[in-house]
Amino acid sequence: MHLAFVEHALTFSSERANYAWAGGMCTVDHAPRHILDESTARRIEEERQRECPAHEGTVLHLVPKDIDMFDQEVLSFWMTAEASANVVARAVVVPSGLTALRHHIRWVFFSSDVPLRVFRNPQVAKGWLIDCWPSTKRPSVSWTLTKTWSPPPCADCRPIWAFATAKSN
Repeated sequence: MHLAFVEHALTFSSERANYAWAGGMCTVDHAPRHILDESTARRIEEERQRECPAHEGTVLHLVPKDIDMFDQEVLSFWMTAEASANVVARAVVVPSGLTALRHHIRWVFFSSDVPLRVFRNPQVAKGWLIDCWPSTKRPSVSWTLTKTWSPPPCADCRPIWAFATAKSN
């Protein structure tokens, strides 16, 4: 029998995105078939701050594959102080490897008010956000692994795998 860790989440939906707050992380699942430009990102950020003003943690943005348009200025806005109120770190999962690569290059030359990284894999993004979160603010989470689970092949996943296996032994 496998018992999973279950956590309740505060949720909110709008025509632009679905929001879920759980364990100090706000997950913003952007609506498909929409234009995600800077003005939309500002409205989404206003909604996030309005619906859960007490949230002080990490933010995970999930950009769907069937988004009509994803403007690079969105990433620039999410790097500002205005968008970083009560945010410890922000990760964006994008469907395009080119978008992720372009932002990694930008990230090398420009700093942001809070750590922000772009990923292709949501699990890697979540692991990075957990690593960015100060240990004093992290909720206690129990790891459950199956015997058939093997280490991930990518370098970004290995620290998370090492932490999870150390906790399970």
